[in-house]
Amino acid sequence: MAKKIEGVLVASFTPFTKEGEIDGEVLKGHIKFLAEKGVDGIFASGTYGEGPMLSPDDYQRFDRLMVEAVRENDMFVIAQVGSPSTRQVIQQAEIAAEAGVDAIAAVPAFYYKHDEEAIYSYYRDVTSATDLPFFIYNNPARTGFEITPQFLSRLIQLDNIVGMKDSSDRLLAFCKFKQVVGDEFNLIIGTDDLVLAGLLMGAKGTVLVVGNVFPEIPVQLYRAFKEGDYEKAVQLQYRMLEIRAALKGPYIATYKAALELRGRKGGYARKPLRELTPEEKKKLEAKLRDLALI
Repeated sequence: MAKKIEGVLVASFTPFTKEGEIDGEVLKGHIKFLAEKGVDGIFASGTYGEGPMLSPDDYQRFDRLMVEAVRENDMFVIAQVGSPSTRQVIQQAEIAAEAGVDAIAAVPAFYYKHDEEAIYSYYRDVTSATDLPFFIYNNPARTGFEITPQFLSRLIQLDNIVGMKDSSDRLLAFCKFKQVVGDEFNLIIGTDDLVLAGLLMGAKGTVLVVGNVFPEIPVQLYRAFKEGDYEKAVQLQYRMLEIRAALKGPYIATYKAALELRGRKGGYARKPLRELTPEEKKKLEAKLRDLALI
């Protein structure tokens, strides 16, 4: 890998216009904001990046815009390209590679219920079609398929697989993954609530959503951990738990609205995801003020 993929990664939003088109200017501004706050890299077009909402044509424009933005700010980017269709994943991986991303990630094929043999074939075919470093993305709540430590030990024998983002929300599973893969594998914790626990158990970094709105919090947490200031790191993890609780609401749009309350542009969510009502925005603002976040 040209860049070392570790540290604090943000599962970046994909900002849309009110009409549902990708807003390139807002995207560039958002990536610059994250870089200025100390974020190391971007996990693009995942769950909170509304990746399942993107068409192949969207991917072409989005990946180009994202790569331009991260290069301007000396960051790296992992592009998530998962889909129910192996053929579409390969197509999206090719688009991402042509745009110049640093690595590819993909959730297991979703919608249909698959067994391990089907998912193994899926990852084998996709990794064979790209020379880029490849990250498995374990997100069973969204895909309906959970990667087990035993299955991971088989998958990591495939070419190009260098890491995994684990969003299983299960610390015990994460620990078992770590035992399977060893120290060279890029195991990344993908749950905001378990950042510190994951780092303590050997994660190379974290991918989180809260960082879209308050990137300074996870950056400070990661630095405190690296410096051995565990008391400060614990306090910051609790702070992130408070923020996560305050941001409960309509999916994705709540985070984008919170960013707007910080004076930043977050763009719109793409339909059928809905925006907050005026009353919901007032309640969100009150919560963030109570926590002295705005």
